[in-house]
Order: sequence, then structure tokens, then C-alpha cells
Amino acid sequence: MNQLPEVIVLTGFRATGKTSVGRLLAARLGYTFVDADAVLCERLGGTVAQIVARSGWDSFRQAERALLLETRTMTRTVLATGGGAIEHTAEWRRLREQCLVVWFEADEATIRRRMAGDAQTAAQRPSLTGEAPVDEIATLLARRTPLYAAGSDVRLDTVGRTPDELVGKLAEMFAAKQAARRRGGPVTQGGPPETAAPQGERAMSEESSNAIRSVWLVTREYEGLAGAGGVKDVCRQLAESLVAHGGCSVRVVLPRYGFVDAAHLGFTPAALGDAEGRIGGRRFGHVFEVDMHYADEERRERVAVWQGTINGVRIFLVEADRFATKRGVYTYTEEDELEVAWQRAGGGHFDYFAMNVLLQKAALDLMILLEERPDVIHCHDGHAAILPAMMRENAGWRAYFRRTGAVVTVHNAGLGYHQEVDDLDFARAVTALPERVILSSRLGGSFDPFLAAAPYAVLNTVSENYGRELQETPDDARTGWLGHALLDRGMHLAGITNGIDPASFDPARPEQLGLAAAFDVSRGELAGKKICKETLLQRIAATGPWERVKQFGSLRPEVDPPLFTFIGRLTAQKGVDILIRAIGDLLPLEPLARFLVFGSGSPELEQQLESLTTSASGLNRVCFLRGFDPLLANSIYAAGDFFLIPSRYEPCGLTDYMAQLLGNLPIVHRVGGLVKVIDGETGFAYDENTPEALALVMGRALTTYADDPGAIRTMQMAAVERIARLHTWEKVMDDYLLLYRQARNLYPAGR
Repeated sequence: MNQLPEVIVLTGFRATGKTSVGRLLAARLGYTFVDADAVLCERLGGTVAQIVARSGWDSFRQAERALLLETRTMTRTVLATGGGAIEHTAEWRRLREQCLVVWFEADEATIRRRMAGDAQTAAQRPSLTGEAPVDEIATLLARRTPLYAAGSDVRLDTVGRTPDELVGKLAEMFAAKQAARRRGGPVTQGGPPETAAPQGERAMSEESSNAIRSVWLVTREYEGLAGAGGVKDVCRQLAESLVAHGGCSVRVVLPRYGFVDAAHLGFTPAALGDAEGRIGGRRFGHVFEVDMHYADEERRERVAVWQGTINGVRIFLVEADRFATKRGVYTYTEEDELEVAWQRAGGGHFDYFAMNVLLQKAALDLMILLEERPDVIHCHDGHAAILPAMMRENAGWRAYFRRTGAVVTVHNAGLGYHQEVDDLDFARAVTALPERVILSSRLGGSFDPFLAAAPYAVLNTVSENYGRELQETPDDARTGWLGHALLDRGMHLAGITNGIDPASFDPARPEQLGLAAAFDVSRGELAGKKICKETLLQRIAATGPWERVKQFGSLRPEVDPPLFTFIGRLTAQKGVDILIRAIGDLLPLEPLARFLVFGSGSPELEQQLESLTTSASGLNRVCFLRGFDPLLANSIYAAGDFFLIPSRYEPCGLTDYMAQLLGNLPIVHRVGGLVKVIDGETGFAYDENTPEALALVMGRALTTYADDPGAIRTMQMAAVERIARLHTWEKVMDDYLLLYRQARNLYPAGR
């Protein structure tokens, strides 16, 4: 058994023998044995149950992730991991680049019997779901089995064998593995029990059959064309990474809103079919019709398609009356309200559900008209989540897309983001879904697109921790218990933390960001950042001038005192009410602290911020810039010393990345995707989301700023290094490619 990898990782469910077999295997190989849970218990102080009771699963999982990354420096080690470690998909992918992974498999009955007879079950294996550990086995097995299969190189059936017999079986398998390597023959990954797959490069036949070559994205947002939040950035950066680094052909479909000048942007009408017709007063040489029935009326809507290419991604804009009349992506504008009183600015479009269905149906028809059968259709948020159900339940689409998989990404599961509809008759008519699908997809009485997608697609959220919160904690109440409803249906929400393209926020190229000077955070060369801060403070002291922004309050143009910044929507979800109270508490206590808030939203919160700027303690120390301008946002990121994110919940968070890349250390409520900010290493974090807790951590940041500027610089550099190592889209893309393969395998050969 020579020429084995330096590290052999054992994975599998609880009570499958990883520890007992691992000790024997290490002794036989002359390796060191490491029990991951034992190491974590020693580091965190207590049994797993005690740690979880004291600090919650978040603390334990964070330490577990860090331990997985340590495999890069291990030598001649057998590492037995906890049963849930496989759910750290990003870290697991990197682990597999240099480790051999063995999956210890056992059936539910065997696991249940072993755990019932194990005195350590209560102490070392606390519940993940709220059920007794032996009662949650089926739920967790359903969730993790696909991950074990996809994330292992060797599969070992442990039922009915002693530890000595299992070590012997592994020895035989390792020998066979080495022989296969010498012959160059393929050994299938994740195959039948007691099979192995080569580490690193897979056999050519497997690679060609598993490779994802064609991906279509269906979305309501795309950066540079139409956007209202982080979805636009995710869609564009993922699409371009798949093209540049994944070798994929990528197509994107989104509406042509009224504010998008397609011709000016270089798009041209696509030649699809022979029919011609008018849409919104414009004649198109090629149109087609989409069924859009109402409950009491059979009807169709005419659409055309614009086409263009941006950075290698082919983009299609769907032209339709329903889209062309919209001045906002999701909501009415002030201009709409002036024209029609009931179209209140900031209110959602009355025909939101029909808009979503038209986009999804048009996308499927477009693929057929172009004779394209993608490997995967990636549907973004509730706006596109019905597509997998329609694709599988409509006879024509079902046959055509029989080899196409579907992925649905839940960017935000909060109430109001599901795109649900109460009128079930309308939902059935316009989607043409069977009544059984409509009725089985209800959440709180409404038809919910995410529940509709569950039987037909792989679902993921935009961070591992957000997925855990939705399916394992009471925080799911914020979603109407969507996460638990999916869990009840056997659907595990995979978590893939969003990435970022560091080149898009590189202060070494100030001209692309509109910055006053260049600097390099990764090298700790920050003289240019000081110039950026000075320039912005001078503009604020001079009250602009600004475009699309109104200023309240001011700041003294002094560069040395610390500057706290906030950029985002002024809503309760973003914790702005907590932020306002924390600023009010801190101002009298910290005379050097200054605050700059940039954004718009709730009129009540806007009024409170305006009042804070004129208060006795806030005068010339609090500035509120109402509105939004992306170049001004870049200037604020670059000028700030600390970036405040007190969100009540945050699926992933992108602003923390942006701030870090521009040397602005985040101060975050440790929730959802914000757990990627490491307290004291890449920013500051706190757990209890109260004004007092936020003010306390801001005070801690101020103390570090004043007493240890070297520590601040070290944290700034570490934050950029961590993004480059873990969070670029080039790396995150690999996790999506794995998800795409899982989605395609849900319906092999058009099942």
C-alpha cells in the first residue's frame, strides 16, 4: 500500500465505525490517527453537546471548517471527520484536491441500532434537528447521502463486518486502486459499494460523461443591464466565470424592461420563426406567442427576443408588453405613481406573478426554437423557480428537456421574496401545472414557487450557514417556515457561499472605480486610501455636488479620526433601526467617531437619520447621503475604516467582500453568510443583535484603531488574502459545477 496520499479522510454518518477503523488503519499504514471531533472538543473545551449548548452549532461548525483546511499541512495522517463535515462543500472540495476520501456506509437500521447501544450518543452526538439523535437519522441520511457519494473516492460498506475485516477490505481496495492507476484504467467514483475512483484526474470516459458544457441562466437581474440587489452581481460573475474558467457555453435570459435600451447596448432582434408582429408599438420581424391563460380566459401573449454577447456570455432579452411598460425591476417608480396614483412608488408590480411565468415559459420556448438542450438550467430566486416543475410536467417540454437538469438558487427566503400567489385558480391556469402540483406546493395557503421546484430540481442557498439556519433553527420563522417545509419533503438546501471577482474592486486600478488614488490592500500599501478618504471628506464638507443624491449633515475634513460607514437599503431587515440607536449611544462616549450612511428606503428610518445629523452630538459627525450612485459607493468603501452590517438576517452578503477589498473592515452581526467575517482576523463580529452589542463592538474596533494600528493593517491584508484563497468566483464555480452534475443526474435518460 505504498504511494498513498499523505492524508486519508474518513467520512460517513454517525456510528459507522470511522474512529475504531481509523485507529487500526493508521497503525497498519504507519500513519498518525486524528479524530476531528476529539480535536474540536479539546480546542473548544467540552463535549460536542456541551459546546453546542454553550455556543450553538455555529461555533462548532466554524471550528470544524477551519480544521478541514488544516489538511493541507498534514502528513501521513488518517483523519476521521464528523458526520456533518461533508456539508462544508467549499472546504470539502479543496480537501479532496490532495486527500483520499473513504465513505463509511451503513443502512438506517444498522446506524439506529449502533447509536441506541452507544453510551456516547447523547454526549458526543447532540441533535441537529430538534429530534432525538436516533430519530433524526432518516432526515439526515436523505440530506447527506448524495454529498457522501459525490464527495468520496472510495465507498466502504461497513454492515456486518468487524473493524479488522474493514481494515483488510480497505487494504485490498487501496491495492486495487494503485493497480488501476498503473494500468490507467477507470474506476468509477461513487459507484457500487467497495469501489474506488482515482484521485485528482478522473478517467477520460468519466470526465466526458460528467462534464457540464451548456448552462442557461434564467433571472430577473443581470449586472450592467438590470438590477436591484446582489442577484445581478451573482448572475453576471458566475456566468462569466463558467465561460472563462469552466469551459461552458453560457446563455442568460431576462426581461427587456422599459428602462433598458437594447439597441443602444448593441443587442439585435433574434430571428426566431417566420411570424412578425407588433409589441408595444414596435414592429418585430420575428415573434412567437406564449400561453398565458387566466382562470376564466384562454389567452396568449406575444414576445420577441433581443440577443447580444457580453464577455463571452450570450444574453437574450425577452420583449413583451408586460415587461416593456416597467420602469423598475420589481417595483413602481415615482414616475409611475405620478401617472397612475395606485402604482405607489416602491410597491411591487401588480402582475409580478404573470411576469415571472411569462419569462420562464418564454425561456423554455426560446431553447426549443434555437434547438438547444442545455445540460442545466439555473433558475435564480422565486422569480424563476417554477420552471423546473413546468419543464417536467408539460408533455412537450418534458420530452424535449429529458436530459436537462435544473438548479434553483434561493437568494433570499424571507417573507415577501418567495413570489408566492394566493389565487390558486390563477396559478393553475397561467402555469398549466396539474392541480396536484398546485395543491402540494402550498405554504400558508399560497402557491409557493420554491416548494413547487423541490421535487424537480436541486435547491441551494447562497451560503452554508443560511441554509443551516433555514432548516435547523427557529430563524426559519422569518421565511414562513419554508426551510422546514422543504425538509419535510426530503429536500436539503445545499449551501454555496457567493463569490466575488476581486478584479472588479481592485483599488490598484482607481480609474475603473472612480477613486482619487491607487492603493494595494494585499501589500499593506495604503497611502492612496488616505488620499481617497481625504478627498471624500472634502466633498462632504463642501456639500457635493452630488448626482441623484441628497446630503443631510456634514463631516469635518479630518483624515485621522476613524470613519464608520454603511451602504445599503434602509430597512429593518438590514438592521438600520439598530444601527441608528447604536450610533446615538456611541456618539457621546466616543468623541472622535464619525459616521457616514449611504442609501435609501423606509421613510421613517430616513427621517430618523436626518434628525441624527442635526442632533447636538451628531453635528458634523454624522452624515446621511440619501439615494444611490455606484461610483460614490466605491468612494465610500475606499474612504471608510469600518463598514457596518447589522442585518437581522443576511443570506450571504456581498458588501462585506467589497469593503474588505477596499481596506474597509466589516463589523457584522454574525448571522447567515456574514459568518465568513472572522472576528479579530478579517473584521469584527458580534452575536446578540442589539444596539448595545453593536455599540460595544464598535468601541472595541475604535480601541484597536487607536492603540494597535498594526493590527488593523494585518486584518486588512488577511481579509483580502482570504477572499483570494476561498471566495473568488473561479473557486466557487467548481461548487456550482458539482451541483449542476447532481441536478442532471436527478433525471438520467429522461426518467
